[in-house]
Amino acid sequence: RTESQIRTVMDACASLGIADGQIHTSRLNISPEYRWKEGESFPVGQKASQNMEIELTQFKTRPELLSGLLEKLIGINGVAISNLRFDTSDKEPYRTEARKRAYQDALQKAQQLADLSGRTLKKPLSITESSRYGAPPAPMMMRMAEADSMPVPPSDVTISVDLSIIFEIR
Repeated sequence: RTESQIRTVMDACASLGIADGQIHTSRLNISPEYRWKEGESFPVGQKASQNMEIELTQFKTRPELLSGLLEKLIGINGVAISNLRFDTSDKEPYRTEARKRAYQDALQKAQQLADLSGRTLKKPLSITESSRYGAPPAPMMMRMAEADSMPVPPSDVTISVDLSIIFEIR
């Protein structure tokens, strides 16, 4: 049964122009299934489940793609949609801008503290960077009855840079 559901998901993706390379198995679980009767367990077969990730890359040119995919997937019996995650494929320009802003902010604060203490701010002696990236999941619980129209607004993606800077002061 799992195989036919996966094939139906793949077919739904293909009908929307989503390439096979954008569909990935992220987890496959096969485990024994038992029934309990009068305090004893009896094996009755195997239970299989598969988690998939579907990468959509055409939000700018095809904004209806996500809602179209969701409408198709919720119509497949036994398929659950557990979360959506919004991401950006090219994070470096955003990281560069975040780094620039973090440095300017640190410099401004250091200059203010030097001024308040009657000192002169000199060059940085040490700079340590840590970056954070977050594409917050958007949990979803859907039923077929709710599928008439399913607008899904995109979520914000957070990219931040923390700098720890030690400045020389005189």
